[in-house]
Amino acid sequence: MTLSGEILHLFKRACSDGDMEVAEKLLQALELIDARGLGAASSHKPLSQAYLAIGELPLPPKKCQRPH
Repeated sequence: MTLSGEILHLFKRACSDGDMEVAEKLLQALELIDARGLGAASSHKPLSQAYLAIGELPLPPKKCQRPH
């Protein structure tokens, strides 16, 4: 497994554990690796997969607002 693949795995784990601060730092690491041009092609890049994983996260519950 590549470094970016391992970071992606940890990113998904942080997201599933609800540790969004750690997930954010791991995403930044993936962005740095991608900016250097190291890694797989297009949609198979760990960064692309991380962005897709973000889209699959559940939305936080909305706060109810009472009518005034």
